[in-house]
Amino acid sequence: MKVSGNILDSIGNTPLVELRKVVPPNCARIVAKLEWANPTGSMKDRMAKAVIEHAEADGRLPPGGTVVEYVRSNDKRTTEKLIKEMIETSRVISQRPGHWWEDQLNNRDAITGYYPLGEEIWNQLDGKVDAFVQVVGTAHSLHGASKSLRKHEPDVHVTAVEPGESAVLSGKPTGSHGIEGIGIGFIPPLWEPDQVDEILTVTTEEAKTMAQRLAREEGLFAGTSSGANVVAAIRVAERLGPHATVVTIMVDSGLRYLSTDLYRQ
Repeated sequence: MKVSGNILDSIGNTPLVELRKVVPPNCARIVAKLEWANPTGSMKDRMAKAVIEHAEADGRLPPGGTVVEYVRSNDKRTTEKLIKEMIETSRVISQRPGHWWEDQLNNRDAITGYYPLGEEIWNQLDGKVDAFVQVVGTAHSLHGASKSLRKHEPDVHVTAVEPGESAVLSGKPTGSHGIEGIGIGFIPPLWEPDQVDEILTVTTEEAKTMAQRLAREEGLFAGTSSGANVVAAIRVAERLGPHATVVTIMVDSGLRYLSTDLYRQ
């Protein structure tokens, strides 16, 4: 690996690891992209770099400006009401002089940040990709990576994953769930249903249990959204059989979840 010229150059080119302990027999091969290897421990580094560079280039974000964005819940449950309150609060704060509202849900520049994610997956696997499985928050990572993969192979099967308690993409009612960073409780503004082959739901309990198994059995210390990804990836892998390869994402590090009940026991 090359020495990065600065911290921004170290975003991306994260490792791929094959899962062996949590995968049932006779499944497709499942590999996970370790996005916690990005500088802040999350795949969101890709998005942040893309939107900030675009905003700097066209003058929306002046030198020395302040970036305003909304992030994770404070009560360990995600609901539509909470997300919309955070969005409005950040919008109001962004009206201050020298502030710029990133507004990632509505920011198409964010999708471009995940194009390299798909390219890396394709190159690391020498083009042996049959399915891509990813949780949906803004939907940018799912769409960005899958668009890159499908430039190489149009038949890559794309699976979106959402919380079972708030399965709005599946046409079910909004609800409260505990899978941080996904399932905003309403249809993301830039959601592209025609780019997805299927939507699978995973409950909070299923996601937590798998995250704990990943730490205990695979040595992969991840959060609940990564657990949800693996639960769904196994379902896809069971259908596709042993000659296929399914790719999913370890979205961020378990270090971000030490204040939650995920790893308390």
